[in-house]
Amino acid sequence: MKVIIIGGGRLGKQLANAIPDSVIVEYEKEKTALLRTLYGRDRVIEGTGTSEEILKAAGIEEASAIVIATNSDHTNYIVALIADRYKVPKVIVRVDNPENVEIFYQIGIETVICPAIIAAKMINSTLYPDAREISEIHVFEDSPLRGKCIKDIGLPQNAMVAAVLRGHHFMKPGEDLMMERGDHLIVCSTGSTVPGAEDIISGGEKKLRPFDNILAVLRGDNDLDIVLKETLCLAGSFDIELTVASHIPDLIEKAVSRAKNTGLGIRTHVINSEGLGELGWLCKKDLNYVDCVVFAPNGKHTRGSKVETKEIVRFIKSLNIPVLISRGTCPYRKILTMMGFEDTCQKSANFALKVAMLTGADLHVMNFRDPEDLEQERILQIKRLGRMYGIDVKEEVVEGNPTIEFVSKVISGDFDLAVINWDSTILKRDVLKRMFYEAPLSILVYTS
Repeated sequence: MKVIIIGGGRLGKQLANAIPDSVIVEYEKEKTALLRTLYGRDRVIEGTGTSEEILKAAGIEEASAIVIATNSDHTNYIVALIADRYKVPKVIVRVDNPENVEIFYQIGIETVICPAIIAAKMINSTLYPDAREISEIHVFEDSPLRGKCIKDIGLPQNAMVAAVLRGHHFMKPGEDLMMERGDHLIVCSTGSTVPGAEDIISGGEKKLRPFDNILAVLRGDNDLDIVLKETLCLAGSFDIELTVASHIPDLIEKAVSRAKNTGLGIRTHVINSEGLGELGWLCKKDLNYVDCVVFAPNGKHTRGSKVETKEIVRFIKSLNIPVLISRGTCPYRKILTMMGFEDTCQKSANFALKVAMLTGADLHVMNFRDPEDLEQERILQIKRLGRMYGIDVKEEVVEGNPTIEFVSKVISGDFDLAVINWDSTILKRDVLKRMFYEAPLSILVYTS
């Protein structure tokens, strides 16, 4: 792991001692000479960190992390911009003036360390030693907290909202502050811990599930090893209820037997044909409790006809629930989704993150940015959520044609699931229709 340290002051020297393979960049000649006596000539580069030539000499092109620790916030800001341009995976910045912290957040730096703020927190902890637990809570689209004021949350008396992070801004948590989608709350409890405080705010475990009742549609023998396999994997991950439907009674019996072997109980429903038309009607009537439908095209892992494609499209558009076109690729290791400036893409990314939380998969977000969307609050929310729940969220900025770049990822074989929003205009629908049959991975289609 290659780490570059900008600034050879007291903090820089402490970091150099702690990270033996690090390289220090120092501007002052006297400090540089002293540092070289301590760490050797190869580990100390003389020059300013604002010079790209100096940073290249230090190895910024292959660096895993850069710690920017000079005593000038202006210098640190310029170096941070250069590090971002070179796509250094981890950028850590020291900021002297607390008023400048927000400026660094605005350019996408997630790890900003301000000694003055840290000292204030330590003093506060000394003055108020009873603070036992601090938790982070995210306000989802369907959170019961959304639209409520802080005073109406209903937390116990020994708990309080200490801060609300909205985008890059810290909001003063006054009692009349109304919660919005995407808000990030810091909740502090004093005295004893507060059991269930997170449930009060987030709505409990149920709100973290992408769905609660899955319907697996078996239209051929192959579906036992494709559709049923994937559905059992999802249902078993988070105690999700499962219903199996088929026009072949023997398939239902086999599905029940396999489910018993995994310890899962299932409901069953016999349908009259393998067509999706009747199924759409049942999902609105007898099976209206279902909130996700799983099937394979034509009941097989093969390319289907134009008639079948039109039927799938009608089925997706007629339901207001997710449809999983299965390839049997669960358990998922990597999930792919597209994010952009549309609200539909934001919902799709949030939904993909919930599936990642359900399965423990990594989430890869292709971000088609609006040139005027400088703050990028949407992707920041996804990354914060991923950090909260231990999900590795990777962002890739789309600079060319979003459909072409997305399809290239889909057919690469690197992913197990793609999550797309059918109502988005970023991806061409004709291409999405072909993906239903030709993609090597499962596709979860989500409608707004």
